[in-house]
This record gives sequence, C-alpha cells and structure tokens, in this order.
Amino acid sequence: MKNKKEIELWDVKDMYEYGLKIYQIEEDLKNNVDYKESAVRQIRRTLEDYHFAPVKGNNKREKYQVPADIARFIVQDSLYDYFMNTSSKVGERRIKREEQHRQKVLKDMEIKSLEEDKKVSVLTGAAEIANHLYKEIRSNPGFDSDGKVQEKLESSKWKSDNFHKLSDGTDVPKKDFEYHIPDLSVEELDNESVDRIIDRMMVRAIFDLFYDFKEKDFRMALYERAAHIEEINEGGVKPVSGYSELSRRLENPLGFYITKKDF
Repeated sequence: MKNKKEIELWDVKDMYEYGLKIYQIEEDLKNNVDYKESAVRQIRRTLEDYHFAPVKGNNKREKYQVPADIARFIVQDSLYDYFMNTSSKVGERRIKREEQHRQKVLKDMEIKSLEEDKKVSVLTGAAEIANHLYKEIRSNPGFDSDGKVQEKLESSKWKSDNFHKLSDGTDVPKKDFEYHIPDLSVEELDNESVDRIIDRMMVRAIFDLFYDFKEKDFRMALYERAAHIEEINEGGVKPVSGYSELSRRLENPLGFYITKKDF
C-alpha cells in the first residue's frame, strides 16, 4: 500500500509572508511592527471564522496548522480586502506623517531664522538706498557737489561691514568670499538650475571629506589677482606687481589654500 503524500501545513507566519509576497507590500510596511501585528491578528480572526483551531506542537506552544492550498486560498480570497485596504491606508498615513513632519521642520526653520531673515531684509533695504545714492552721484554731478554724501557712504558702518576694499580700491561684497547657492525665485528655478546646485553640493561634500580648504582666502586671492591686472589686450595681460605670485598660488593651491585631512 502506497504511503499517502504528506500534506504541507502552513501556520500564521507562512500565511503572512505569502500575503506580503502576492500583494507586493512595500518594504517600509514589511518592517513595520504595528502593521505585522495587525495583519497577524486579522489572519487569526479569519482562521477562527473558518473554524480552524490552534494545536499544540512538540514545544507545547499552540499554532495554527492549515493545509497550504487552503491557506493560499484564504490569503488570496478572504484576506484580499484587508491586505489591499490596509496597505493603501498605511501608505496614506505614512505620506501624511511625512508631510506633517516637513511642515513642522519648515515652521521650526522659520522660527530659528527669524532674526537672521530680519537682518537680511535690513541689509537689502540699506543696499537699495546706497545703490540709489551711488547712481544719483554718478548721473547727477550737482547732487553731491561737495562730495559729502559719498564720503558718508564710504565711511558708513554698512559699507565696512559688508564690503572689502581690494588693493586697487575696488569694493567687493564680503558675501562673495563665501559659498552661497544662488538666490532664485520659483519662476527662475528650473530643473537645470536644481541639477547644477545639487552637482556642486555633492562635489563640495566629497571634497570636504578629504581636504581642508581656506575658501575665503582663495576667493579673496582670486579678486586680488583680478585687481592686479592693469590691462588685457590681444598680446595678453599687462600685470601689476604681485600678479604672477598670486597666479602661482591659485594655480597650485595645495599647501597654500588646500591641505589633506589626517585620518
């Protein structure tokens, strides 16, 4: 007499893992403890509805033992609505939580940057007034005939706080000696601009892992090099004394502006 083929039996864990597979549950849900516990409870309730009862194993712990074919049918048919609805609901809740967190982070940033934003607004307003006065001085000779307006502008705290005077007398905004992402409005910000900003950010992040960079000094030297060019013509550059050494250091920055980090 032939031995009967041994029947494959599934427990709740097998049914849960089968559900994850056939319903293509997302990875973050698979690793979600609350989701797993909820699904396991639903599987047990469904088995009770089908009058299955847990049995004691060799370790005396009770577990369901369901023929695999029947277990597959239950997961595919009776648990279809559960897996489909809960996966979408959990996904929706996750998206909602992420959006709430994003809004909270933005609100926190608004609070943290309140004072700095006020300073930026004040500086912007001061710059607008100063630029207007400079334009008026250049375009209207009679506006500042005694030079007192320009003298006040040149000696003002706003000017000394926000500008650096090069060796040739040129004023350069101090912010130009630091790295900043460009100020672009929503209308001006496009995919190409975003990609360019991201590419530069990634390069700078990788560079920063391995090197120390005196960026401010390097930027100032670049401006000074430009200030040491008296003239550029078809024959080349007519330099001011100091131009060649500035060029040498800028073109060979290791040891002057860049040093390797010790690990």
